[in-house]
Amino acid sequence: MIKFKTRMTSAELAEIAATTPQTINRWARAQNWKRRKLKGSKRQLEIFVNASVREYLLSTKQLRYFADEMHVARETPADYGISTSDLAFQLQEALDMMTSGEQQKLSDLLENEGVSGLLSRLGIEEE
Repeated sequence: MIKFKTRMTSAELAEIAATTPQTINRWARAQNWKRRKLKGSKRQLEIFVNASVREYLLSTKQLRYFADEMHVARETPADYGISTSDLAFQLQEALDMMTSGEQQKLSDLLENEGVSGLLSRLGIEEE
């Protein structure tokens, strides 16, 4: 089974898709995938893997077989009693996209000013 991380380099995606990093970069430009250059690298891109990126890659000739396999192997949804809101998922995705320095600054802000301080800086007033 193919395991996608939230952020992958074009080389990692190329290895999964059995193609070259240049092809992955071309697809990323054509499909407007969210990406950024890796620090310290002139050519290497880091691509933010979301549902549309996964769907596109699984629709390629090389991975079509695995897409069918993943549909068969997919677990049927079950209620485990833990509800995750869209907000929690969005916050986790945002944290995953932050650098460790940005995460530390946010942590310091929350420690020093709390949630109300964060909300006021964002311009969100409590009712």
